[in-house]
Amino acid sequence: MKGMIRLVALVAPLLWLAGCSPASDAGDENMLGELPASYRGNTPCADCNAIREELALFADGALVLERVYLGPGETRRDSIRGSWLLNDARRLSLHDAAGQLVSDWQVAENGDLLMPATDGSEDAIRLVRLPQYLGEPLEDRYWRLLEVGGRAVEVSEAFTREPHLVLHSSELRVAGSNGCNRLMGTYSLGEGARIDFGELASTRRACHPEVADMAQAFEKALYSTSSWRILANHLELRNEAGDVVASLEVVHF
Repeated sequence: MKGMIRLVALVAPLLWLAGCSPASDAGDENMLGELPASYRGNTPCADCNAIREELALFADGALVLERVYLGPGETRRDSIRGSWLLNDARRLSLHDAAGQLVSDWQVAENGDLLMPATDGSEDAIRLVRLPQYLGEPLEDRYWRLLEVGGRAVEVSEAFTREPHLVLHSSELRVAGSNGCNRLMGTYSLGEGARIDFGELASTRRACHPEVADMAQAFEKALYSTSSWRILANHLELRNEAGDVVASLEVVHF
């Protein structure tokens, strides 16, 4: 009898963990459908008209969530990168990069994401699964630098331009700025999301000390880049070890 009690005590936690299985399980992907996937909808806001949420889920458990605070106009925009978990009860939990819970959703039979209404009404808050995944192409987009070497980039008056990249597909040409000087060069693409930046040239304007270190780190990151990955509207540049050396986001003008 005591042996049976010990067995139950050991099995119970395992069953609980199975209910919160990793995002890579085949069952999770079946419940969510084909991944990556995009979702969109409005959620309530205490001090604005609504929050427009645009969510992208990826098969390896990564997520990108864009929140736009509406009304009147666009008052604020937040971008969250993190991970998701799905349990056997079709409960989808979204977490930020620090592992903090952002929100919980229920996966509906049609693939939409549902959350009970906060005003007591019977209508659930809904993020609609879009017919197609909305991802940005690598080339012919303006990519603004967000982080380099694990450090956030905050553009100030010391910058002559915001640091960014544009990869021109017609000529395999790089154009952009390191925050102080223009960047010019070439790139090549290979199988398996391989990318190699050729010799980069730049103008020789004297840089503010606040910008100089970041500009050098950006160029160093480009030279060390061997692969790329796009998560919705975010671009990650990675080195041979698979470490993210620079993160960028797309800007539409």
